Amino acid sequence: MRNHRYLILLPTLFLWGCIAGKYDAPEADCEGEGPEVNITFSGLKELYGEAVMRITEPLVAEGYVVSDDRAGNFYGNLYLQDTPESPREGLRVDLDIRDAHLLFPVGQKVVLNLQGMYLGKSRGSYAVGGVYANAGGNLSVGRLPASQVKFHLFTGCDLPAKISPVKAGPEQLSDVMIGTLVQLDSLEVAVKDLCTSYAVRGESVTERMLQDCSGNTIILRNSGYADFQEVMLPRGSGTVTGVLEKYAGKYQLVVRDTSDVQLNSQRCGGMVLEECGEEETASLRFVRQLYSGEKTPLPEGIRVNATVISDRNSGTTPGTVAVVQDETGGIRCVFEGTHSLDRNDRVVLDLSGADLEVKGEGMSITGIAAERIISVAEGDAVTPADLSVSDDLSSYESTLVRLRHVQFDHDEHAYSGISLLTDCVDYAGVYTPEEAVFSGESLPSGKGDVTAVVSFKDGQPFLVLRDTADIDFKAEREDCMEGTDLMLTEYVEGSSYNKYVEIYNPAPHSVALRWYALGRDNNGDGDFGESYMLPLAGEIGPGETRVYAHTRALIYSGEIAGAAGTPMSFNGNDQVVLIRNGRVIDRVGVAGDHNWGADTTFRRKTGVAAPNPGYDESEWDMYPQDDVSGLGER
Repeated sequence: MRNHRYLILLPTLFLWGCIAGKYDAPEADCEGEGPEVNITFSGLKELYGEAVMRITEPLVAEGYVVSDDRAGNFYGNLYLQDTPESPREGLRVDLDIRDAHLLFPVGQKVVLNLQGMYLGKSRGSYAVGGVYANAGGNLSVGRLPASQVKFHLFTGCDLPAKISPVKAGPEQLSDVMIGTLVQLDSLEVAVKDLCTSYAVRGESVTERMLQDCSGNTIILRNSGYADFQEVMLPRGSGTVTGVLEKYAGKYQLVVRDTSDVQLNSQRCGGMVLEECGEEETASLRFVRQLYSGEKTPLPEGIRVNATVISDRNSGTTPGTVAVVQDETGGIRCVFEGTHSLDRNDRVVLDLSGADLEVKGEGMSITGIAAERIISVAEGDAVTPADLSVSDDLSSYESTLVRLRHVQFDHDEHAYSGISLLTDCVDYAGVYTPEEAVFSGESLPSGKGDVTAVVSFKDGQPFLVLRDTADIDFKAEREDCMEGTDLMLTEYVEGSSYNKYVEIYNPAPHSVALRWYALGRDNNGDGDFGESYMLPLAGEIGPGETRVYAHTRALIYSGEIAGAAGTPMSFNGNDQVVLIRNGRVIDRVGVAGDHNWGADTTFRRKTGVAAPNPGYDESEWDMYPQDDVSGLGER
């Protein structure tokens, strides 16, 4: 049995003088025993059906005060949670009294005599109190009359407990937390509500949007009658503590006063706003985070201050495009017309009226009007980030990078189009448009450093040179593959769908496969189209093999590195090739509609140590149909 020593309503008679005339206060009595608690908040909520109900049983519950109406953001509502720390449930108590904080300060334990009170639920929140009939004649929970409060709410004689808010993120909130005190970290006022006050004067409710660095949001609900309603919202990032509520299916925080809002740290993405009334100077990281997954209008008045890293004069970037970078990242800017921004210019852009879009070229700010170029000054060159070929270029989109100790995979063709840089282990693609002034020049031989802008083409990351001075080769070119390359070593044209191809790495080091593909033509026509291609992935070590198969092949029980339908549906009169960066480096089969390989297994002779882009039958041994005895071995 849980009997409590209690004080009816007030710890001192002095406080009653502050609210004189509302109702009479009984004598303070801490010697008697209070009513026995016999139901939890959870158990109380289980009693609720579909409509407001009057509690007729002698039920008693207890909780701890978490709300505070001192600053006027709460009015007529007292919020209780079942424990001071790690609460399981919360409950709203509607009371028709002012200055409830004098009677029920934060942390005060309150015993509820529920018999005769009404229980209801609205907007996901359970409440007890009095009752009233709405315009439709239906009953709703209302404020318990002041004269009835002393019969239903009792305070314990202990000092108020310390309330510890539950720490969570917006995405971790749940209905069971409604009515409890929560603290959300890494929040900031959304851009659309920056430089606004907590509430609109005289309006009962003003909603402001808070968000975290991942874009999760929650509403900050404030009263236009709160003492702090005209105070400007903080512009930084930090924690917000408040009572959790829910309205129209969305969670809301109600703070007790401005001390619950501690937004004093740097905003997500480094956005800086010195004074309200001035345009924001946003970091490019912050701007990129505004993208909503589709074309996104940018907030009015937001500005960026960044350095141009692209070069319009060389033709590597269109005259309507400039790639800019600041300390937090970079982005592609698309203007409504040609611009005059040069490499290393420090530019301030007003992004009002512009949009964020993601297409094959990556993320871009589009629709920038010429008059939105606020200022241009000569700036310092951006220091490139040093990367290796195997680093994920997409993480450095629209920034300047430098790859060290690399060389072009093939130096016998021109810059134009796609070429490969390699460190003899992995590859990185370089794209040079035909419009570039140096596109017709031959790629340089040698080995060294390459500086470039990370851009996208057809959704894939590539390096874009500004000019040939971005290449600094001082060492001699290395024969990475020691005169060889990956090669085809077995071809199985078996029965039904039993089609297999084996590749082998004769090089003394591992090779990344992402720039390689298996392909075939149709009846020897020499057209190795995209639908006949099987792109390779992963890595192949020195002396290792990889086996690729038709998706419905059955007779080989070894490991399959990849499978496909159409690319592996050869029938003995189709040429099969191994391709690297669009170039055929090895081949089995002859051109023309000849049944050169029908119902046969071809196995490369072990003495052949290099690929051959032209088929030579003498390099192969032939075996009967469905012979896979050597597949996966070399």
